[in-house]
Amino acid sequence: MNKLLLITILLIIFTGCHENQQWMSKEKSIARKSVLEMTTRSYTAGSSVFTEILPEGSEIGLFITYGNQDSLYKGASLYKNVKSKAVGSSKGPLKWKQTPQVFLRSNRPVMIYAYSPYKVQIPLDPTSIPIKISPIAAETPFYKYGRLSQGQKEVNCKSPLAKLSMNYALSLLSFEIYQDSNINGLFKLTSIQIGNRAGGNTLQYTGTMDIVTGNIKGTPGAHKATLLTIDPSVTLRHAKAEEQNIRIVPTYSPIREKEVEAIFTINGRTYKYIIPEGTCWNKGYKYSYKFYFDGKEIKFHDLVACIWIPKLNKK
Repeated sequence: MNKLLLITILLIIFTGCHENQQWMSKEKSIARKSVLEMTTRSYTAGSSVFTEILPEGSEIGLFITYGNQDSLYKGASLYKNVKSKAVGSSKGPLKWKQTPQVFLRSNRPVMIYAYSPYKVQIPLDPTSIPIKISPIAAETPFYKYGRLSQGQKEVNCKSPLAKLSMNYALSLLSFEIYQDSNINGLFKLTSIQIGNRAGGNTLQYTGTMDIVTGNIKGTPGAHKATLLTIDPSVTLRHAKAEEQNIRIVPTYSPIREKEVEAIFTINGRTYKYIIPEGTCWNKGYKYSYKFYFDGKEIKFHDLVACIWIPKLNKK
């Protein structure tokens, strides 16, 4: 299983018979029409427990094409940018409603590609899906991309069960700030900002995402910062710290010396930490930083990188 596999969506497609001259094969056969319906029974790498991850109201975009990704890149999709919305179900897992409704009418295998969150933009190039890191960190979407899972058998009107793997396209920076054990007093953390220093251009804040690879191409000149406001403020403690998370565009080359900084606001004063030269933040990974505050400065303690696995809301 691909280590970046975070979510598997079971696409349950119910079949029926229908005649439609526009979709008839040149071969003499009766056209079958399969109506695409979806439920979300999901699991994460290393776990055999199925859970509901995507919440009700979630929207993803679907591109469905014959053949491989070359057909997608050439614009030869059967369905382009179909909206699929998660709706409630009284009988168990969420159901998904497609707009327009999706039909499979051929024995030819199809490929299904997906991205999240859905964008209304028409036409939408699947190789250039717009993304944006908001100046307000909490408003940055959880951008994802996906396709049929490895090992998935051919999907067509005769074999309509499909498994779609979704992966994070961004990197997650997680910060834990502890109060140094040698000092006492009340210290409150009210914000964290991550961005380029003056003149720097390593971090990108707007760009486009490829639905197949999840790679993001940054927009020249889009060199700003994103600020996480912590409200209510967090009181620093000696033995416990709350995670503060910020989503960013991955760095596709090592960070250069003194180019990216994190700024922490504690008791109304700002404290800077310069991200070390050579640091890389890869898509689909979580980078957990641990710092100590001694009343005068922020001191780096530890960094742990791991696959970014979402918190599960078990039902």
